[in-house]
Amino acid sequence: MQENEFSSLLNDLKSKANESLALFNKKIINSKLEFLGLYTKELKSIANKYKNIDINTFELNRYYEINFLYFYIYLKRTKDLNLQLDFIKNNLQYIDTWAIVDQTSSLLVDYKLETSKYLLSFDDEYLLRYAYVCLLKFTKDPKNIDYILSLLKNDKRYYVIMSEAWLLSYCFINDFNKTYSFYINNNNLNKEILLIGIQKAIDSYRVSKENKLKLKELRKEIRNDK
Repeated sequence: MQENEFSSLLNDLKSKANESLALFNKKIINSKLEFLGLYTKELKSIANKYKNIDINTFELNRYYEINFLYFYIYLKRTKDLNLQLDFIKNNLQYIDTWAIVDQTSSLLVDYKLETSKYLLSFDDEYLLRYAYVCLLKFTKDPKNIDYILSLLKNDKRYYVIMSEAWLLSYCFINDFNKTYSFYINNNNLNKEILLIGIQKAIDSYRVSKENKLKLKELRKEIRNDK
């Protein structure tokens, strides 16, 4: 019975449970679910062991680790982007943390720039985070920067704001001048997103000391003008 396989998976998780790590993860991952306390690499190892399990037998919304595996196993074994996106959209009630989004975004196959534009047409905090996190890798090509910056939108939800700021910092890293110009001339983003984006860029070792000084001056201007 598939139920027995789920019981085996749960027992594997509990055998690796770490109370102190559970408390730490609860604080960092910030999910309302219970935590058993496993490292992500341990979860991925278990996902590989149970890669063919029937995820419909999972008892969801109790343990974070089970919800994580529910998404990770399905998305890793599914090689069609439309099916992956449909699965995410149909199971948003099982995501209440950035961690599931950030750890599974790399599993989305044949992801294109336009895919993020599609996801941004929805008004869900975690779909929007998927959209922005998936854009990070595209910032490596400066030709994409203008398009990526055009996709940024104002939002009040924490996980969206932080993913946009993260994306802005990557734009600074990969094309400082174009992103700086965007800040000066071509944006309607709110103060919070702009300032967090600057701070993340300042914190990055991949931004030069000279450019960090420019960002600190820009930060002063934004604080004074907005």
